[in-house]
Amino acid sequence: MAVPLLAPAAAAAAAPAAAPAAAAAKVGGGAILRTLLTGLLSGAAEGAIQSATAPGALTPSPAQGGSGSKFMITLQDVKEIQRYVNEENYRRGIFRPDLPLLNAEEIIAEREAELRRSAAELGARDYALKQLDVEEATRPAVAGALGAATVGAQQALADAIESITSRPKYESSPVLAEIARAV
Repeated sequence: MAVPLLAPAAAAAAAPAAAPAAAAAKVGGGAILRTLLTGLLSGAAEGAIQSATAPGALTPSPAQGGSGSKFMITLQDVKEIQRYVNEENYRRGIFRPDLPLLNAEEIIAEREAELRRSAAELGARDYALKQLDVEEATRPAVAGALGAATVGAQQALADAIESITSRPKYESSPVLAEIARAV
């Protein structure tokens, strides 16, 4: 497949300069060179070369943003990626044939994987935040229950101590004293 060396706009601008060159080819060798130089100096080819080498001519056009989906790749995203890959592969074929060509399917698959990871991370963060909210909401109830249990435990301990200390001493019991004498 032959790849044109000029962008489509530049090729259209260079067409008037190519017509004298084709006519000169019919006439003879010396006339070809003369006609070609005349065409180059006439400005038609000059404008084509300037438009092809303009600062923005070799940079990719910016992709349209706002796909409308935060965690899904849309049809518009796929079209933009394929358009970019086609333009970049065209440029690589002309200016840098040593670079490997890009594969749109690989780029789309990588983008989908990134979006899936982002969605999973967001889901995990949301779940963790909800868990913290639930824990924060139940903390006063747990503290109240622990406080009530602590008060109950303190009261039970106080009752046990009272029960032990309020028992009569065995030395002053007349029944125990009679039993002790018999032994």
